[in-house]
Amino acid sequence: MKKILLMLSLAIMFSCEDENEDSGSGSNAPLVGKWNMTSMGDYENANCSGNVDNSGWAFMQSFFSQSLEFKSDGTVAMSISAFGINSTLPGTWTEDKDQFCLMGDCIDFTINGDKLSYNEQSEAYCEDSSGNETGETTQSSCESAGNDWYPASCALNEFTKE
Repeated sequence: MKKILLMLSLAIMFSCEDENEDSGSGSNAPLVGKWNMTSMGDYENANCSGNVDNSGWAFMQSFFSQSLEFKSDGTVAMSISAFGINSTLPGTWTEDKDQFCLMGDCIDFTINGDKLSYNEQSEAYCEDSSGNETGETTQSSCESAGNDWYPASCALNEFTKE
């Protein structure tokens, strides 16, 4: 009977240690865990201002998903699934910054309750019919060359914690 109680006590003690280890201890302790993308949309303006149009998100959800998993050891993984193809990008985060870094690019984020969000800005570019970026730097020169112009934009990415 004593062995059973000892084993039960040890099991409870170690299960509590695991929970505490994953919860973090600093100002970003709520960050630790898995976050699933719940909305994505484009701002009205390229400088990340104005209304956000996320009307395409409902359609995208049928073939696209994304999640972020922050661990207490300072690592983060972004998992992306699109059209049945899965990939994971490794990264890091620091407890005293509201930022995570994936493959050398750092992204500032905000947390509001169980929501994490960040903006993703894209510069304008010109693309030829093969999908390659060209050297044209203005819309008029791009379109005069018979190419497609993509204006600068800013997207809002929102995640909800599991």
